[in-house]
Parts: sequence; C-alpha cells; structure tokens
Amino acid sequence: MPLVLAQAAETPAAPANPIIPGANKVLVAAENNFDHARSMFETYGLPAVKAFILLIIGWMIAGWLSGMVRRVCERGKFDITLGRFLGNLVRWLVLAAVVIMCLSSFGVQVTSLVALLGTIGVAIGLALQGSLSHIASGVMLLIFRPFKVGDRSEERRVGK
Repeated sequence: MPLVLAQAAETPAAPANPIIPGANKVLVAAENNFDHARSMFETYGLPAVKAFILLIIGWMIAGWLSGMVRRVCERGKFDITLGRFLGNLVRWLVLAAVVIMCLSSFGVQVTSLVALLGTIGVAIGLALQGSLSHIASGVMLLIFRPFKVGDRSEERRVGK
C-alpha cells in the first residue's frame, strides 16, 4: 500500500475574546516578557548564583587553610603572632583568588586585572622598600627567635 503524505492544514488563529477586547495582545506581551525574563536569568542570574556559591565555598576553604597554617605554626613552636600573620596572609590570598574566579564567571577578562594587581604590588613594594625590610626582619626574628624572654642585651649609647 503506497504511503500518501497529506499537507497539514494551517492552524487557525485563536479567536478573539469577545468579553475582553485586546486580551490576545496582552497574552502575547506577557509571553514576550516571560521570554525576555528567562533570557535575562540565563544571561545574568545563573552566573550570579554560580559566583555566590563559589564565594561561599571559597570563604570556607580560606578559613580552613588559615586555621591549618596557624595549627602548623603552633606545632612548629613558632610565635603566635607569626602564626596569626601567616594565617591571615593565606586567607586573604585565597579570597583574592576566589574574587578573581567570581569575576571570571561573569565573563570579565581577568588577565589584565591580574597584571594590574601585579604591577600595583611591585609599585607598593618599591615604595615601601625600607618598611617592608623592617617587617621582614621582624618576621625573621619571630621565626628564628635569637632572643628569648628574659635575655639581657647590652647597648652602646650613640650620641648624647
């Protein structure tokens, strides 16, 4: 038996609502608004949710790593101040990386931002070269602890 394909009849347009004039225009406008809202959510809403979840997970990981660094410093019998300093340093470095990842999830080109942050870091480092060397000296004193509580030191008086 031969197969005969019939041409589909055109679907008639929905009849106009005699009770509410212009109801079809309102329904079409509502459908267009819904499609627009859905496309906006797909464009901006999903990356925002993704960035928010990434930020929460990154915040938890930063706290966990900070605590781990502090515990390692305590077990290594380093000074408490050094443990807190290194723990906070790790926390802020992880949070900076998480913020950069969140910006990347929105489609922001982060390579130029990272280069800019590196340049700013070098400029600040050069500007504060003397102060940073003093901070590094303090950290080395905390790590190596050549002086202990109760040690006496003799100093020569220079000048008047």
